[in-house]
Amino acid sequence: MELLETAGVVVGKNRRFFEMAKAILKEARFNGLLSEAKGDELEGRKAQKNSTARLIHRIMEAVGAPVALPKAVLTTQR
Repeated sequence: MELLETAGVVVGKNRRFFEMAKAILKEARFNGLLSEAKGDELEGRKAQKNSTARLIHRIMEAVGAPVALPKAVLTTQR
C-alpha cells in the first residue's frame, strides 16, 4: 500500500479493485505496475486525468493482455 500512496493513487474507494487486480495479476506483476506508477509520480509525469486513473488503465491493459505460457507447459499438454 505504501507504493500506492507514493504513486499518488487514491486507495479508499478503489481498494477492492486493487485487491482483485493483485489476485488476478499475481503479486510480482501487480507490484511492477505500482512501481511504474510510483516512478511516473516521482519523475513528475502528468496523467491525463489523475494518477489513480492512469494506474487503473495500466491494470486493465495488463489483465486483458494474453499471458505467455512457459515452453515446458505447452509441450506437456499434448
